[in-house]
This record gives sequence, structure tokens and C-alpha cells, in this order.
Amino acid sequence: MRGTGCPPIEHLARVVFLGRDWRKCYMAFAMYSDASGGLINAAKVISGYIASVEDWQRFDTDWKLTLAHDNVPYFHMKEFAHFKGPYSDWKGQDTRRANFLARLVSVTRDNLRCRITSVVGIKAFADLDREYMLTEGVDGVHALAARTVVRKAREWMNENHRGEPWKVVFESGDTDDDATQSLLRVRFKNDGFPIPSFEPKKDENGVWFTPFQAADFAAWEFRKFTQMRDDGFIRSLYDVRKSFMNLSTMRHKDGVYEKADLLKMCKAGGVPRRTLTA
Repeated sequence: MRGTGCPPIEHLARVVFLGRDWRKCYMAFAMYSDASGGLINAAKVISGYIASVEDWQRFDTDWKLTLAHDNVPYFHMKEFAHFKGPYSDWKGQDTRRANFLARLVSVTRDNLRCRITSVVGIKAFADLDREYMLTEGVDGVHALAARTVVRKAREWMNENHRGEPWKVVFESGDTDDDATQSLLRVRFKNDGFPIPSFEPKKDENGVWFTPFQAADFAAWEFRKFTQMRDDGFIRSLYDVRKSFMNLSTMRHKDGVYEKADLLKMCKAGGVPRRTLTA
């Protein structure tokens, strides 16, 4: 975004709604999402938020003010959780950390319309994939999570703003190969979804884009919850991270695929069984 001469959100309004007067697009809607987890984790999670471009502009201001309150330039959950980067000296400051996360959740809740999350259980997918041609049917774990999160966003748009323009923006680092991005564009077109854009987490000047910071926060928390649950560390609500609880109770639409959900999808969608060989 070097040399654009305009704020990041305004720049995205121009890019995302290319070919139209961007000034008329502030009431259009956009969903920004990020991913967490992969084949070595308990789940693949894609999470994000949908809001009008005008909402995103207000969010951008409030999020940056929250970061400035604690003198940090950006929020990245992996660095925050492991005391890396600008959070390297936050060890032993549990109250400060909890209050910081609570303020970020409040900014998100106050400015954005709906959290959208898809969770695909990795072991459940692998188990069903041995019996059914699941990978071939849904193009793999990431594509299933991506199509699910956008399907949920479309449900929200149809329920709340039917007929209004909206756009899907993925963080490009999750699918940085051209083949995967091309596949998703084709699948989204066939599904009747908006053709997705893939944008970097940081601009050419190294400035972190705030919508992806919020999406990263949500995706990490849902992946962490799933991992802790599957590892047997969640026995009651007292074991659940407060930040996860706060995010999970926001206005939301979630799509979760455990083994029973995947089996139901295989049967309903006519996914063929694999041929067993001796």
C-alpha cells in the first residue's frame, strides 16, 4: 500500500470495490478473516468479522488507540501468548494482559457486526477421509473451512442486508500459493459467493492491517480452545480462557465440523466411499 496517499481502510475500500466509486462503498460490507492451525493441530480454524467499510474505519481508529494505550505497535496472538516481539517484557503481568485482551474484545464488539468462525477437526477429517473421498469432495481442510466461513457470512448478509454489496478478504499468508487461491476463486464463483481477495497482513511499509489482527485473535483463541479440549485440559468452564469466553459470546455465526458433522455431510452430499484394496 506504499504511495497510496490514503489510510489503509480507505485504500482497501478502493481496492476491494474496484471499478466503482469507492466513496459510495462505505456502506458496503466486507469480511476479513485469518486462519490458525493445520494438519499438526487439533483443528483448522478460519475466523473473521463482517462489517460495513464505515464500521471498519471506526474500528481501525479504536483498535490503534487501544494498542497505543499499552505502547505496542500491533497485536499478533502468537507473539502475545509467547512473550515475543513487543510483548517480551510482559511476563508476570497477568492483570495487564487480561485487561489488554478485554479492551481489544470490547473494541471488536462495539464496532463490528458479527464474528464468523469455521472449525474443522483435523483428526475427524483424517478418519473420514480414509473411508470417504472427502479430500477430493471438498478440496481439503483449508478449502472446507474457507467455504464454510463465507457461507456463514452469506447467511448473515441475507438475514440482515440482503441485496447489499459485500466482499470477502482473506489474509494472503494462509494461502500464499497461486493454485490454492485460484481454486478458491473458482469454488466461490460456483457457490455463488463473492470472488475473494487475498491481502497481506502487513503493507509494504511493515504496518500491520488492523482487521487481520482482530481475525488472528479470534482464530487463535478458537484453535487453542479446541486443542485444550481435545487434550483433556477443559473439564469445566473454569478451565476456559476468559478471552475465549468473551469472543464466543459476541454476535456470531459458526460452522463446526466434528466427525458426526463430516459423516453427515458425506452422506448428504453423496461423497463416494473409497475402494478398499487388499
